[in-house]
Amino acid sequence: MAYTLTYLERRSGFVVRKVGEAHMVVPTGARMKEYRGMITINETGAFLFDLIKERRTARELMDALIAEYGIDDKTAFEAIETFVDQCSFANLLVSEEVDEIDNSQPMFIREDVADQIKEENEQKLEQLRKDVFEQTGKTLEEHIEEYKRKKAEEQAGKSIENEQAEQTEKTDESGQ
Repeated sequence: MAYTLTYLERRSGFVVRKVGEAHMVVPTGARMKEYRGMITINETGAFLFDLIKERRTARELMDALIAEYGIDDKTAFEAIETFVDQCSFANLLVSEEVDEIDNSQPMFIREDVADQIKEENEQKLEQLRKDVFEQTGKTLEEHIEEYKRKKAEEQAGKSIENEQAEQTEKTDESGQ
């Protein structure tokens, strides 16, 4: 299954200005004609908006949030999800999807994609169960239990063999 990596970048012509305690996204230049008004964002949103002056992945944004605020992955993910939803709704983001991923970098998978992967794996497991039963007449679970039982018997057999060897060794030593 192929996955795409999405890069986020803010549209040109927008800046963040701090007005009192509030952070405002304000259009500049030609954007002022096509985009009337301002958007208020919180401190975290201002931090993220500043980061996406350059193209970034969601994972890069998560790592930056975690480093800046000392929060956990789940909280960072939720903050980014909210930020992206709101900025997308206001048409402040440009996104680019890339099919080739650098596998040395940690991946960030959206929850809906993770759910899809889980569902596909469950379907594959169900098919494996059916195939095993059709070919052997036993369920996959029965095969697993049989394997565990054989391993336990092997271990028990080795233990008995070791005890017998030790007993023989002791007998040989005492008989000499």
